[in-house]
Amino acid sequence: MARAGEIRYEVHYLPIFPATGPAIFAVQCAGEQGYWWAMHGRILEDQTRGIRAVQTLDDLDALLARYAEELGLDMAAYRQCLASEEKVQGYIDRVNDQIAAAQDLGIRGTPTFVINGEPVEMDSFDDILSAVREELKRE
Repeated sequence: MARAGEIRYEVHYLPIFPATGPAIFAVQCAGEQGYWWAMHGRILEDQTRGIRAVQTLDDLDALLARYAEELGLDMAAYRQCLASEEKVQGYIDRVNDQIAAAQDLGIRGTPTFVINGEPVEMDSFDDILSAVREELKRE
C-alpha cells in the first residue's frame, strides 16, 4: 500500500474514565522497558473485567502491577518509574497537550483516526484504509 516512511502511526491519549490516568502511567512505564504495546494491549484486552471493574485505586494499582509482572517487566524499575514525580508530571503534561489537540479537532471519543490533521469518519477499518489510500494518491 505504501513505501516505508510514507505513513506514521501515532497513539495519543484521550482519558475517558477515571482508571485511564493510572493506566497511562502503567503503559508509559512499561514502555521504558520496551513493553509499551504489550501493556497497552493487555489493558485493552478485557476492560470489562479489568480496569473498569476495579473499585479502588489500590485495586487498580494491583491489577496494573499484575499485568506488568505477567509481561515480564523488571518490577523494581517499573515501580521506580511510577514513583517518579518528574516522570509522572511529564506524562500528565503530554496527556494534557493531547487532550487540547483532540478538542481543537473536535475529537470526543476513541478510537479516532486523524490523517494529515483531519479526523476520519469511520464505521469499519476499511474506511481507514480507503482514507489512507486516497491521501497517498494526493501526495
